[in-house]
Amino acid sequence: MDLLYSLSLLLALIGGGIGGALAAWSWAKGARGASLRRWATAMLGCAGLSLLVSVGVHAYWGHGPASAEPMGAATFMAIHPSFVVAGGILLLGLGMMLAARKRQVRGPSEA
Repeated sequence: MDLLYSLSLLLALIGGGIGGALAAWSWAKGARGASLRRWATAMLGCAGLSLLVSVGVHAYWGHGPASAEPMGAATFMAIHPSFVVAGGILLLGLGMMLAARKRQVRGPSEA
């Protein structure tokens, strides 16, 4: 299980970073960045799923009620800041996606 949550956390970090970069690039391209936005949406979606899998697996099997080190959600996030960082990268990428989408709808001159 350690390998599963570690790899899914790595995928969340990489996917969130790449998705955020693609979203920023599509924002810079404006209306011509539609295909980049599709790729960014796919990357951010995969990153979000990977983060959910990673947190779920580690919280249940690593720190769940039947484990050797049970803990609550706040303690879990305080001890494991990598999950918070991955979530922050994902939220930043989603914010860039919203900005790129808004710019596409309004057009570059009105944004």
